[in-house]
Amino acid sequence: MPRQHIYMTQKTLNGVRKLVEERRSEGASAAEANISSVCAELLTIGLRVTEQLKAREQVNPDDSEDKDGKYRDLLLSEVIKSRQASQAILKCIFNIEEIKKDTRLDFSELKKGFEAELMSLKDGVLK
Repeated sequence: MPRQHIYMTQKTLNGVRKLVEERRSEGASAAEANISSVCAELLTIGLRVTEQLKAREQVNPDDSEDKDGKYRDLLLSEVIKSRQASQAILKCIFNIEEIKKDTRLDFSELKKGFEAELMSLKDGVLK
């Protein structure tokens, strides 16, 4: 394996030493977890990241929108369509006189229930 001497900041060296200590505390041997092997691994990862960034920059402007972006846009449009359809259906249902007279089907109470459920879901996700 070729050798190369490099200069690094003290902060970087401390971070590498911390990684070495973590790996040794997890049971790695001195041959597996040492400054040289950790630095080589980090350089390899950094090189791959740099190559990926350059590859993304070289993508044609027409192909700039990645598949994930297209998927998110498609998903969002379908969600909006579903919401609009649901609202139209609910509007039709709650405009029927028979349903308006039935006190068990109070739309405002349903709406409050949906909002409360949504808030509890948001709280669960944000925790």
